[in-house]
Amino acid sequence: KLPALIHGGRTKATFVIPNAKQGMLSKLYAGGASIEDIDYGAEAVTVTAVVDAATRGALRAYDTCPPRASEDWED
Repeated sequence: KLPALIHGGRTKATFVIPNAKQGMLSKLYAGGASIEDIDYGAEAVTVTAVVDAATRGALRAYDTCPPRASEDWED
């Protein structure tokens, strides 16, 4: 939980979004994500960003390391 406190309740996450779903990137920007790295690959976009819990929850299908089941999602 310490990293979330450092970022004011926000956590760093890496998402792998298939190119066919690139529209999901708008959820990152709409949620005020701080994009640290973005790589447009042949089949997917890999994005590392600092996001709030609601944005991370909305993109959980693409999260490479989702929070453990004991951690709550905010939708």
